[in-house]
Amino acid sequence: MSASKYEQGVGFDRSPTPDQIAEARVQLDTLFLNFEGLVQEFSSAFELKNKGQTFATDDLALKPYLLTTEVQFALSSCIDHLQTLRNLTVSDLIPNLAAYTLVRSAIEHASLAMWYLDPEDPDERRRRVLVQFATGATLLAKALEDIGVSGTPSLETKLGKISDKAVSLGLEPVSQAEIKRSSIKDRVRWSGVVLQGLGVGSEGSNLISTVWQSASGIAHANSSAGLMLLNRRALVDHEETKSTTFYISTSEVEVARLFQLSIYLLETVLHLVKFREGLEADKYPSFSKGP
Repeated sequence: MSASKYEQGVGFDRSPTPDQIAEARVQLDTLFLNFEGLVQEFSSAFELKNKGQTFATDDLALKPYLLTTEVQFALSSCIDHLQTLRNLTVSDLIPNLAAYTLVRSAIEHASLAMWYLDPEDPDERRRRVLVQFATGATLLAKALEDIGVSGTPSLETKLGKISDKAVSLGLEPVSQAEIKRSSIKDRVRWSGVVLQGLGVGSEGSNLISTVWQSASGIAHANSSAGLMLLNRRALVDHEETKSTTFYISTSEVEVARLFQLSIYLLETVLHLVKFREGLEADKYPSFSKGP
C-alpha cells in the first residue's frame, strides 16, 4: 500500500514491541479458555425452559415468531464469528482487516440478543421480536427484488401476519416507521452504554460503540479507518510522488483487546439469558474494571 507525503518516512511506522506481543499471547491463552467456557454455557442455557419464565411464556404468546429462536440465532452468530477469529489466531493466520469485521459482526449479534431480552415489560420484548421479524422480511424482499425474484408468500402477506399477531397480543400493528427505525447503530451504542455502567471502559468511553464504528469503517472500505487501526511499517519512500509504500498488519496485541471486549459483551448477554430463566438474581453482571 502507499501513503501520501503527509504520512511518509520512518515516523510512519507503528507496531507493538516483541514483549507486548509475548504478553498478549499469554493473555489470549486465558481469553480463549474463558471463551470456551462461555460457549459451553451457551450450549446448556436453552436445554431446559423453565415453565413460567420469560422464554417459555414469550414463545407461547409469540408463536410462530419465537423469542428463543431469535436469541439463539444472534448468540450463535456472535460465537461463530469469535470462534473464527480464535481459530485463525491460534493457527498463526491472524487476518489484518477481517479481525475487525469479525468482531464487528459479533458485537452486532450480541447487542441484538441483549436488546430483545432487556425490557422488563413482556409486551415490549414481544414487540421487539415482531418488529425485527418485519424488518427481516422487508430486507429479504428487497434483496429478492434486486434479482427479479418475487418471494412466496409476498411481503405484504408476511407483514400482515406479523401485525395480526401483534393485534392478537393487544399491541398496535407493526408500522413502516418502526421498521425503518430498527437501527443496528442504536442497539450497539445502547449496549455499550449498559456495559459502561457495568464497569467496562470509563465514563465517557463507550468502547463497544467505538470499536464497532471503527470496524464498520473497515467493512465499508474506508481506508482511513484501516490506517488508524492497523499496525504499519514503511518499506520504501517515493520522492517523485511524495509517498511511502508500506506493510500493514494486525498482531496478537490488537486481537487480545478486541477479544477481551467481545467476551465482556457475550458474558453480559449470557448472564441476562440466565436472569430471564430465573437462574440469576441480578439482571446484569458487574465487571471490576474494563479492558
